[in-house]
Amino acid sequence: MTIYYVYAYLRKDGSPYYIGKGSGKRAYKNQRNTPKPKDSNLIQIIESNLTEEEAFTLEKSLIEKYGRKDLGTGILRNMTNGGDGASGKIWSESSKLAVASAKRKWHEGHDISGNNNPNFGNKWNEQQRLAAKERALKQGFGNRKGFTSSNKGIPMSEEQKAKLRKPKPKVLCEQCGKEMAPHILSRFHGAKCKLA
Repeated sequence: MTIYYVYAYLRKDGSPYYIGKGSGKRAYKNQRNTPKPKDSNLIQIIESNLTEEEAFTLEKSLIEKYGRKDLGTGILRNMTNGGDGASGKIWSESSKLAVASAKRKWHEGHDISGNNNPNFGNKWNEQQRLAAKERALKQGFGNRKGFTSSNKGIPMSEEQKAKLRKPKPKVLCEQCGKEMAPHILSRFHGAKCKLA
């Protein structure tokens, strides 16, 4: 089928920074590692109505011609030499089983119409809550405010809390006589004070 094309993303000076092969609206969507130009006039379809094999061949030759930045051979941001799309990918048996297993797990939590099963969400939330609690305990945090990592579950005394508190500097507004933090004074008081 001749539905493929090869495209380039151009810099403002007209030089390409990415070469790709696609079909449909592929050229106008952001790529995994390289964003498309904000100005759609900088997206150039180099050749269209190609078979997939022809598109891969042209893509590879253009990437070779302009070179890749990551290899230090040229100006393109491509991370491969081209010709490695996923459309003709052959899946191994283990990959097929892994995908099937993931789909089964997803379907256990959704009904046929695709709506969430409310029990699935509750179960998932509970699992996440327990996992977060377990991580917090491993890191030495208790489950209440005021616990320290060194005491693991023993609340801090008021004396310990006072040591941790840093006194915040206060300043006095000359206009209204109120005490406040310096950033408040500079923003709303002093010469700008409306309370005086």
